[in-house]
Amino acid sequence: MKVSRDRAIVSVLVYGALRRQECLDLRVGDIGLDKACIIVRQGKGQKGRTVYPHEECMNALRDWLAMRPKVDHDYLFPYDKKRRVEKQGIARIIEDVKSIAGLGDHHNIKPHSLRHNCATRLLRAGADMRTIQSFLGHSHLSTTAIYLHTDEQQLRNIASLGGLGAAGISIEAQTAVSGHKPTGTGPGRRQRFDSAIRSGRKPAG
Repeated sequence: MKVSRDRAIVSVLVYGALRRQECLDLRVGDIGLDKACIIVRQGKGQKGRTVYPHEECMNALRDWLAMRPKVDHDYLFPYDKKRRVEKQGIARIIEDVKSIAGLGDHHNIKPHSLRHNCATRLLRAGADMRTIQSFLGHSHLSTTAIYLHTDEQQLRNIASLGGLGAAGISIEAQTAVSGHKPTGTGPGRRQRFDSAIRSGRKPAG
């Protein structure tokens, strides 16, 4: 059950580009399985938006909702019967995934880096700035422009974030959180990160 929850959390960060707090604040009713969307009710500056992530994210959320235990609150990601997952919990989840994937020394892999990586993928796949601005929930286009201003070395630094190469849905996307490893590919760093969330193995040490 924990693996399914963690898979859903990482999927929301990787595919939905939600801020860490936005992910934590999600309620069960914010997931629209029929419309394949996530409703962010209180984003930064109390600004809400609707996000339409890739189907892999919705599949992970659908699986999690099917087994989510009964608790005394409606937060999407419970820690126990009374509490939701908090910031430290997300940090531990990502650190565990990194450790399982053999990427424990990749300190650039953080929740906000996953958000940056998603925005960069959208840009490199051909999305226009206005669309990315709306997807990220930025009030001003200038913020999005600064957000995406990066050099090639920075792009290389975030390449290990697990996900979905520049064309949108790549080998990593097929592997990430989906359970279907493409044939004819070696276990690269990104694939190890992507598949670690699904493995259920505990970190070494």
